Amino acid sequence: MFVIFYSISVRYTAANMNSFDVSAGPDGTFIKSGDIKSSPADIDNFFSALQDSTPVSSPPKSITLYFHGGLVNETAGKAIAEKMGAHLQQAESIPVFFIWETSIKETISFKLTQTANQSFCKKLIRVLVKYLAPKTGITGSDNKARGTGRLSDQEIDEQLQQERPFDRYATNQSGSARGGNIITEAGWFGKSEMRRTALVEAELQMAVAREPDFIKLLLEEPPPELENEIANDRSRGFLSALVIKRLTDVVMKVAKRFLSGTSHGFYPTIVEELFRAFYIANVGAWVWDGMKSKARSLWQDNMGRLGDNLFAGSYFLESLERHITAFPQTKVHLVGHSAGSICICELLAAARQRFPALKFETIIFLAPACRFNFFYEQVVLNPHLFARFRCFTMTDENECNDVLVPGIYTRSLLYLVSGILEDSEKAGVPILGLHHFLGKSPACNDKDTWLEETEKFLLQNDRLVLSATEAGALAGLQTNALKHGDFDDNELTIESIKYMISH
Repeated sequence: MFVIFYSISVRYTAANMNSFDVSAGPDGTFIKSGDIKSSPADIDNFFSALQDSTPVSSPPKSITLYFHGGLVNETAGKAIAEKMGAHLQQAESIPVFFIWETSIKETISFKLTQTANQSFCKKLIRVLVKYLAPKTGITGSDNKARGTGRLSDQEIDEQLQQERPFDRYATNQSGSARGGNIITEAGWFGKSEMRRTALVEAELQMAVAREPDFIKLLLEEPPPELENEIANDRSRGFLSALVIKRLTDVVMKVAKRFLSGTSHGFYPTIVEELFRAFYIANVGAWVWDGMKSKARSLWQDNMGRLGDNLFAGSYFLESLERHITAFPQTKVHLVGHSAGSICICELLAAARQRFPALKFETIIFLAPACRFNFFYEQVVLNPHLFARFRCFTMTDENECNDVLVPGIYTRSLLYLVSGILEDSEKAGVPILGLHHFLGKSPACNDKDTWLEETEKFLLQNDRLVLSATEAGALAGLQTNALKHGDFDDNELTIESIKYMISH
């Protein structure tokens, strides 16, 4: 469910502010689905209040539409709206809040933990780590692996008990690892891919045969992606072949990601591909896809619709366009945190197609979770829609330190979006808030110029601000948020937002 919170002012002073909540329900309409029921009349009243109390010669300085990420429940969303509302009022801007009630972060974290604690999942992780270590030639901080990547059972078990398993291990770029090195194309794909696949299957068959209780655990805790096939045939030979085929696919995809530059590190990449192959239905990709669908439907055309069946976002834009036409001096700012950036990109698409009078003074993204190519299509290619853009996010080092689930998924939420949730066909999708993907243009196909062009856009005119900034950074270019969820509560970031909106 989408929940939209509006804070409005009669006299546009902090002492005379009041607020009311507007909820958008199923498919972004006004149909009730939660505790809050809203109607088009609420939006009408909002803009009537602005016009009735504002002389034509003295319009409000600005209106700021704020889109929180899709990571909180309704209660937390209200708290954020109240807190951020006070900040925006200090910048002499009227705040309008679009807050998504999905709790996706809690859902994903719970599913990851629940799944990774299953004995069969642990077994799969152990098999893949042991098999892939020599293929990458990983070396510990003490050079314990000596470039061969061979790890003892004890070392693997010790690492898997850590909050960040294998985090201090580096992959070997020299190609000297035994068994073929997946880091070097000549070492890994020197043979045809078909022959390499057959070899991997044979090697994994031997690795699985050495694992006690493998089939027993499989039957006790069947992964969601295999349940139907297991129900049809529970013979040992079939089950072994079924799992080995999936494991082979995981290994080949890990190899290709290392070669293409889309890996997220040794252990995180293994976990991502394992969950995609065996547990994707249990992680929450459907929640992420559903959230993006809601972000899109909120702005659909209202032609032929009436009353509660109207799309709330589009109805708001219709009213906003009329207000801007009456008060052309009024500036409109857009601020989006995390998945809120997706909603803003969808808003821009709707504005470009159906609301030509709408132009935005400032667009600010905080740790954005939108895809590079979607951002390119809606923002980079349409500079006429806005005057300024700025993105606040973390350096890759700090992003990697923002561990989502200790011991299980040792990268940030944005890394998980890139590696598991965003694409059913290919992992490692470039996400705008991941500094990791800047400078990775050569990994794209020649036709995918959007990554290179987006990078050029971000690196111009102070559009990209990486946390943590150095002391003495200019106003509007400061942040020291070190966690994904901190950007909307970080003092320096908030001061930067206020500075951009008020100047």
